[in-house]
Amino acid sequence: MQRICVGLRYFDKHMDLLDFFNVNGGAIQGFSTLVLVFITSYYAWQTRKMTLQMMLQREDEMLPIVVLGSFNNIHEADNPTDYCIHCRIRNIGNGPALNLLVRFYDTNNKSLVAQSKDKIDFLERGVSEETTIHMPISSFGEIDYRQDKKGRFSALLIGEVEFVNFRGRAFSASQELTLYKDIMEILPIKGSYKFNSGSTNG
Repeated sequence: MQRICVGLRYFDKHMDLLDFFNVNGGAIQGFSTLVLVFITSYYAWQTRKMTLQMMLQREDEMLPIVVLGSFNNIHEADNPTDYCIHCRIRNIGNGPALNLLVRFYDTNNKSLVAQSKDKIDFLERGVSEETTIHMPISSFGEIDYRQDKKGRFSALLIGEVEFVNFRGRAFSASQELTLYKDIMEILPIKGSYKFNSGSTNG
């Protein structure tokens, strides 16, 4: 009589199918459970993957984009050790920007020469706000100025604004600036804007 090995027991071709399931019910149930666990795990993994993709897509749609706007002339601050510059920054993105901080760097020696006095806590899209940037008088004198053909002394600075979005993801935007020493004026250089994304805080 021909017998076929199935799991831990043999299946006789003449054995009734119902008897086969009765005899091997435990093994079949165990195998079915493993298959169900695998399918459920795979479905949960795919669902989580799709959810993360949707969250990232929504985050990109709500991206804040902050640009440095106009600057007033450099003038003395309330204290005798600093100059101050009033800078208007604007959010042209689709989402709010939080914890905004502006810094100026000297491009020649990469040193920090000025920084916002206070952070801007919240900047809604389409809104501009003024922030006060303090520059120590000593830093103003130590900047690497170059004389141009017109006899003017100027320096190339990088204006950088740091901020986070509503999920705590860090960003920064930078723009090249020309600082004219004699007239104490800062002008943005057109076409030098750069936007950088960072990591999630925390």
